[in-house]
Amino acid sequence: MKVKRIEHVGIVVRDVEASRKLWEGCFGIKLGGTEDNTTRRLALYPVGDSMVELIAGLTPDSKQAKMIAEGKGGLNHVCLEVENIDEALAELKAKGIPLLDQVPRIGHAGCRIAFLDPSATENCLIELAELPAGGAHHAAFCQAVTAGDWEDFAGMAGLEAIRLGADLDLRALRNE
Repeated sequence: MKVKRIEHVGIVVRDVEASRKLWEGCFGIKLGGTEDNTTRRLALYPVGDSMVELIAGLTPDSKQAKMIAEGKGGLNHVCLEVENIDEALAELKAKGIPLLDQVPRIGHAGCRIAFLDPSATENCLIELAELPAGGAHHAAFCQAVTAGDWEDFAGMAGLEAIRLGADLDLRALRNE
């Protein structure tokens, strides 16, 4: 298995909009974009070659809203970019590592993702991600943030781009 880099760190928050004050106002990090599905909202902050991903539930019965209600918000997972997620999952399974996702599913920005069972990783939730074909996901995202060319990035990543004022809302075309 080839791990290429830390793709992002996921943080569960009560409210993405309220959390933006910390990330943008205090840390001075520019919002890359937001991405919604039916149950959660992401706010993506490019930092170097990685991202910080804020995750908030949109419904009271969402996984993230329940975590917040139980006092389990905060640092949630580390996502590692892998070269080939199918090979990585097969290798980990052969090594006896239990998987939460037996097969990859579609995650943010069209990435193929899978989570490992924290019982085998010292209680650390680890996500594996294989970027969309061409591997230009993060570089293109950062370039789009800089150039304001959101629609081109969204199209490359298989997303629908919806401009909301000064921000961009990236909505997965596929409901998860």
